Amino acid sequence: YLQKRSKTILLIMSATAMINIGINLILIPRFGVIGASFSTVISSFCSMMFSVYFSFKFLLIKIDFSSVLYHLVLSGFMYLVVSQITFSPIWVNLLIKILAGILIIVPGILFREREIFSMIKDRILIQTGHFKSR
Repeated sequence: YLQKRSKTILLIMSATAMINIGINLILIPRFGVIGASFSTVISSFCSMMFSVYFSFKFLLIKIDFSSVLYHLVLSGFMYLVVSQITFSPIWVNLLIKILAGILIIVPGILFREREIFSMIKDRILIQTGHFKSR
C-alpha cells in the first residue's frame, strides 16, 4: 500500500508543511511559542484527517464510534479529576496526578474491553496455577 501511494503521502506531508508555515506566519507574531505550538497541533490534525480520508478510499477500516466516544468521555472525566489535584512540591503533585489517571483509565478500559480483562485474568490464573483447562 505505502509503495503504491508514496506520491499521496508526499502530497499530504507537503500540504501539512504549507499549512503549518501559513499558520505560523499568522500566530507566531501575535502569540509567540504558544502560537507555534497551536500551529503544529492544527497542521498535525490536518495531516491526520488527510491520511484518514485517503486511507478510507483504499482500505476498508471499520471504526466503532461508540468505543471512540466512550474513551473520549473517559479521558475527559480523567482530565476533570486530575486538573483538580494540587499538591506541593511539584513532584508530589505530578506523582499523584499520574496515579489518579491510572486509577481512572485502567478500570475504565478493563470495563469496556472485556477481551483484555479476560486475557489478564487467564494469565494471572496460569501464573498462580489455578487455571483449569477448558
